Amino acid sequence: MKKTLLATAVTLQLFMAGIAAAHIMDAGHSISKKLEFKGTVLLPEAQWVYEMGADADKLKYIELTEANATTNINHIKWVITPDVPYKIIHGEMARMARVGTPGILPSITAGGTQIGKTSQITLGVKFGDGNDSRAVGTLVIEAENRLAMINKWSFYDDGIPTITTNYNPDQAEADLKGLPEWSKIYDRNTEFQIVKNATKAQFQRNMHTGLFAWILAINDLVFKSITLEADTMALAETWSATLPITVTLQ
Repeated sequence: MKKTLLATAVTLQLFMAGIAAAHIMDAGHSISKKLEFKGTVLLPEAQWVYEMGADADKLKYIELTEANATTNINHIKWVITPDVPYKIIHGEMARMARVGTPGILPSITAGGTQIGKTSQITLGVKFGDGNDSRAVGTLVIEAENRLAMINKWSFYDDGIPTITTNYNPDQAEADLKGLPEWSKIYDRNTEFQIVKNATKAQFQRNMHTGLFAWILAINDLVFKSITLEADTMALAETWSATLPITVTLQ
C-alpha cells in the first residue's frame, strides 16, 4: 500500500511540473509553435591517390658534361629541357566525389613554394660527397601544377559534361579517360564543354559549390625545365639537392 501511494505522489508531482511549462487554454483560443529541424550531412572524403611520377627516378641519374654547358671563366650553367615535361608526382581520384566533399581540392608545395600554373623553385646544390660536400651551386626548376576535372552533370548546362583544366585540354581529356571510374562519370556520346586555362578560383568554385554534382579529377606536378649553375672552381664529380614536396587536400 505504501508503494502505491508513493508512486501516485511522484506521478502527480511530475504532472504538475509539466503544467507549469505548458499553456493553459480556454475554448476559442489557439496556440502556434515552430518546430525547427537542423542537422549535418556527412559526406565521405574524396579519395585521392598520390604516387611518385614515372620520371622521378630520372632525376637521380642526371649526367652532365662540359660540352652541353654554357661556361665562362668562373661560371658554368646547364639547362635541361625535356621534350615532355618530367612527371614528378601523379595524383588521381580513385572514385567519383560529390561537390563540396571534404579534401576535394589539392594543393602542392615544393621547397616552401606553393606551385601554381607555373612556378619557379630555387634550391641550393652541394658538390662533392660526405664531409667534403660544399653548397656552392643553385638549382632552378620551372614547375607546373596540372589540375583537370570533369563533372557528371550540371544544373546549368542541361547535363553536358564539362572539363575544367589549367593545361592542354586534349592532354587533360586523355589523362581523365585513364581514370578507373571514367565510364561511370561519362557514359554518353556527347561533346564536352571545356573551361581552358582555369584559375584556382574557378576550381574552387566548381569543386566546392552546387554547380556540379559529381566530379573526377587528376593532379600532376611536372618539371618543365631544370637549370643548374655553379662556380667552376668548386665543381666536383658528384652533386646533389633535396626538394621537400607536400600535398595538402582542402
